[in-house]
Amino acid sequence: MAVQHPLLEVNDLSVSFKMEDECFDAVKNISFTLEKGQTLALVGESGSGKSVSSSSIMGLLPNNARIGEQSAIRFQGQDLLGMDEKAFRNIRGDRIAMIFQEPMTSLNPYMPVGEQVAEAIIHHRGVSKREAWNKRWLYLKKYTSQSRVKGLTIILMNFLAVSCNAL
Repeated sequence: MAVQHPLLEVNDLSVSFKMEDECFDAVKNISFTLEKGQTLALVGESGSGKSVSSSSIMGLLPNNARIGEQSAIRFQGQDLLGMDEKAFRNIRGDRIAMIFQEPMTSLNPYMPVGEQVAEAIIHHRGVSKREAWNKRWLYLKKYTSQSRVKGLTIILMNFLAVSCNAL
């Protein structure tokens, strides 16, 4: 029988940022476990480390960020902190995704939304451009009709995540 791992394990996560000659601690020793089917909310005041914690999990921290040596992040048993960028890119958006606080900043204003979604489908599903263009309309029709009261940008970011099978 295969070993069942939690969906996401974050253990003793600490993140600091090097700013000139000083280090600023943004997250100190956060730990949690998320099982498949569970929902987790990171709640806190502005500047409390919610986005930094999430960006750490997604491997999207800036170059001046330092993750503590004792920190561990595992997704379905895989060590995310030890993963190289190419391997991480294969799971980011495909098996794990993040919907940012400001979804408008996640979209490329110079590229039509349909193209952005098709691009994600091509990258993560390995399908032809034509098939990706067909799938994006199916997803858009399905997910926008379910969410009439949500903001359009939230719908679009959910749509991008679903198009890659991340949700």
